[in-house]
Amino acid sequence: LQPALDTLRFPVAEMPNLRYMHQTNNPLIIVDVEHAEEDLALKDSPALFWRSYVGVPICTPDAIIGFINLGSQTPNFFTPIHADRLQAFAEQAAIAIHNARLHEETRELAAYHERQRLARDLHDAVSQTLFAATISTEALLRQWRRDPTSIGQRLSDLYTLTRGALAETRAVLLELRPEALLEISFETLLEQLVEAIQSRKKLHFVLELEYQGGLLPESKLVLYRITQEALNNVVKHAQASQVMIRLFERETDLVLEISDNGKGFDLANVQSTSMGLDIMRERAQSAGATFAIHSTVGQGTRVEVSWELAAGKGSETV
Repeated sequence: LQPALDTLRFPVAEMPNLRYMHQTNNPLIIVDVEHAEEDLALKDSPALFWRSYVGVPICTPDAIIGFINLGSQTPNFFTPIHADRLQAFAEQAAIAIHNARLHEETRELAAYHERQRLARDLHDAVSQTLFAATISTEALLRQWRRDPTSIGQRLSDLYTLTRGALAETRAVLLELRPEALLEISFETLLEQLVEAIQSRKKLHFVLELEYQGGLLPESKLVLYRITQEALNNVVKHAQASQVMIRLFERETDLVLEISDNGKGFDLANVQSTSMGLDIMRERAQSAGATFAIHSTVGQGTRVEVSWELAAGKGSETV
């Protein structure tokens, strides 16, 4: 039955009832298909195999997107009351279909922006790191021909670059498969972030994960995303030489703190959207956490996320 239904088509131009509703944008009632003279042109339609019929168009603000048709083998069955009720149902159906289409368009747009972001990440991080590694390799080859004993430090630098490219590749792969973020410990995720950044930015990192309890998967994901965004801000804006990442208990709260010794900024003169501050705040709020940022010109910046310890705990180990 399903294959037959899948191939069933009712062209509007060939169906008198559908054509009428499409042209008038009004419901259609045929009280008796066989005997209503004013509807003689409709009874020849292959769609009208009932004695009584009611149909309504499904309308969006832009177009008619479909029809709802009801039939009965009883003549004079349908009345204007039926048409009004069916029209109300059609209006709700139109809203649902319109919202579903908007949702799909939004999802596709979000996927497009995510692909664009991943492409930028690949270009800004992985490709540039690999390019730097290629240049270093060429320089090593030339130096090796001149003085093979002097290439030790350059080999170490090359090793750091390739390790960073590997870490950045892993980070991008995690973005492509977000569920993998939940399978990796928070400490390992931080180490990968740090290694990826250090391959392209000379920064000293201090990790202090004093809290060794469990984290719920959604809490760990929020922590990771906020840390990622905060570190991106450090790389782009802070001009820092050191970053400290702490996860610790403070009274009844679990606290994530990311601080740097960079140039800082005046919070009053920075739009929250310009540095992803709204994004971090929204992520924190989605997990029931509190987000705060502290910064003073010339004294660095500190991002803090905190929430009640019981809310963030789970069976997952840090």
